[in-house]
Amino acid sequence: ISIAGLALPLGMGAALGKAIYDEFTDKTVNRGYYILFVAVAVGITAFPVLCRILTETRLLDTPVGVTTLSAGIGNDIVGWILLALAVALANASSGLTALYVLLVGVGFVLLMLFPVRWFVHWLARKTGSLDGGPPSSFMLTFTLLLVLCAAFFTDIIGIHPIFGGFLAGLIVPHD
Repeated sequence: ISIAGLALPLGMGAALGKAIYDEFTDKTVNRGYYILFVAVAVGITAFPVLCRILTETRLLDTPVGVTTLSAGIGNDIVGWILLALAVALANASSGLTALYVLLVGVGFVLLMLFPVRWFVHWLARKTGSLDGGPPSSFMLTFTLLLVLCAAFFTDIIGIHPIFGGFLAGLIVPHD
């Protein structure tokens, strides 16, 4: 469902980007990067809006709501990765720079998903933040610093800072 829900908007966005490239862009802009950016911009789901619509229509806890949210999450993850790729390609002065940004980005994601995530879970248990009460002030401060540092690092390597913050939000324990 997620792939089908993303393929059509991405295809329509690519067609739109191809159609408007000659009319609205400077010829120094790479055609492929432009089409990729327009396709991703059209294809990304407005996930908070989707959640609000499902809540207002009381469909959030139904099988349809769960399926819709799951597909929306899949679309957003793929869309944000494609957007990061589009930004990295557009900002890169050469293909080697884009490859460097891509490889460092993948390394950063792996670092955050495994050792940093394990450390954050350990720290949350150690500070008592997972005992059912509110998180400790130390844990809140640590989480805020983690989000800011992750955003700063992704900005340094040439990916938009929102990706670092998003990734930090994924690894923080939600319970």
